[in-house]
Amino acid sequence: MTPQEQMRVLLAMMLCGALLAAAYDALWVLRKVFFPGKIALALMDLLFGVFCALGIIASALVLKVDAMRAYVLVGALLGMGMYRASAGAALRRVTAWIISCQKRTENEK
Repeated sequence: MTPQEQMRVLLAMMLCGALLAAAYDALWVLRKVFFPGKIALALMDLLFGVFCALGIIASALVLKVDAMRAYVLVGALLGMGMYRASAGAALRRVTAWIISCQKRTENEK
């Protein structure tokens, strides 16, 4: 692959990583709202891990990556980290605030 193709793949994998991190945050919100048991939590984590692996492999196939190189995985990890530091952090703060308001309302009844 040329350096330009590698950069394109890196940026696409960063987007993939950000989308995976957003999916995990959606799962986190569901956990906070529905309070699943330990077995359900373990099953959710296992399914999410499979989802991540399939997502990264599918992205690599669509991008026609001939071999799984470090920059492919590094791109996904960078995307996850950038999402968590920006939109993910904001989403978690807002969700925690909404849940605390809900709990205060329930305690006042």
